[in-house]
Amino acid sequence: MGTDLFSMMASKGRIRVRLLDSKYPRLKRMAIPLMLALSGCGHTEILKMHDRGVLSPSLRITHDLSDSSQSGENTRKSRIAAELDIDHVSGTASDGIDASHSINFGGSQFNGPVELKGNYNLFVTSLAFRSRLNNNPADILGFAAMGGLSFQTLDLHLDAGNISAHDRTESVGPLLGFQLSLEPYSWLDLYIRDTEVIGFDFGGNTLILGLAELGLSVRPFSHVAFSGGFRRIHYNQSAVVSKGFGGSTDPRVRLSLTGPMLGIYLDF
Repeated sequence: MGTDLFSMMASKGRIRVRLLDSKYPRLKRMAIPLMLALSGCGHTEILKMHDRGVLSPSLRITHDLSDSSQSGENTRKSRIAAELDIDHVSGTASDGIDASHSINFGGSQFNGPVELKGNYNLFVTSLAFRSRLNNNPADILGFAAMGGLSFQTLDLHLDAGNISAHDRTESVGPLLGFQLSLEPYSWLDLYIRDTEVIGFDFGGNTLILGLAELGLSVRPFSHVAFSGGFRRIHYNQSAVVSKGFGGSTDPRVRLSLTGPMLGIYLDF
């Protein structure tokens, strides 16, 4: 009798329809367009962009909270200090998607196969308190922990030739970090620093931002230092799918930025 008219089998996002009974030509005419429409639907891909060799300028203003009589050259060894960091990085990155995938961004859908070009501007402003765990000024090895608040703004313009989209995300969240430094002289620092931020915005997005750097700091003046080194920034943005305890998120944008870092540090 042919009780099964057709069977649907999903394999890697593609739906194959096999008609088992040719006695129903009308149903067959209805099923084939549906099959074609569904087979064209690809997976939604995460926007993953990498930029290597990008310059990352930085400004840090530090105020000693433990002893106001300390000179600027010893502020780095103060027990407790407040730090204001302003970081900016901009450039161009790219991502490619194949024919079976698509990306939803800025209210537009980019269907593969296509090469995407993204122009980005990332601003990070952080206010943190730094506590030096070994507060003996004679120690040449220093370890400090940081905690505070960070504000981030990402402007991203995506272009695929025939279609473009723009998205601006502003988020704020708590910051945690550490710094390990080797201080052989009063004017010289070798350091490793890492900060991590979990941010939120009013549009239902969450953010994980990490800034890790390996650098050298030289202090030619008592209240001024110049730094240079290598920095890695990872920016992961996700949309909240379900709220509450155990809620899930849907990843949207991932930026991986690496390159040289130049900074000016002011102490008072």
